[in-house]
Amino acid sequence: MEKKADERFAMESGGAPETRGRVLVVDDLLSTRLLLRTVLTGAGYTVVAEAATGREAVSLYLLFRPDVVLMDITMPEKDGLVAMEEILRQAPEAQVIVCTALNFKQVALDALRRGATDFLPKPFRPAAVLAAVQAAMERRRQEKSRRRRSAMVAENATPVALAVGTQARSEERQESPVVPLAWKRRG
Repeated sequence: MEKKADERFAMESGGAPETRGRVLVVDDLLSTRLLLRTVLTGAGYTVVAEAATGREAVSLYLLFRPDVVLMDITMPEKDGLVAMEEILRQAPEAQVIVCTALNFKQVALDALRRGATDFLPKPFRPAAVLAAVQAAMERRRQEKSRRRRSAMVAENATPVALAVGTQARSEERQESPVVPLAWKRRG
């Protein structure tokens, strides 16, 4: 009861309740979605949405941009692998864990080859679900960090590249070389 009150206070005061990450759960069976929701929320994750079809999964992913997607493979309207590929085309950083009871090894290899982050066989073991989600969350954090570092390097490299390019052009015209800003004396 106290946890609900704390979450309500955090929401009302403009903050968000503490969470380990945001997950989209996709399965055509309501009982499976409820099981996954219970396991995930019990471990501190937020289930941002649930979908019963691959079509819904793509729409909800684009709307909520969760950290991780748990995706069943066999569903009506659009299977999970097709939905996963659509999500990955629009958001290559997406972490999609596929789940199925079908021909485990072959389906797992196919799913991983097509871009899945991980694979969970059904029936689920709660510990395996939590381990796979936690590993996907960590991969997502590492990828975000890598992208931030790359952006910072690119941002910092641009002026240097311009200075070098300017220097090369001035030497071609046989003018005095451009002195990089770092070497310029202030006086």
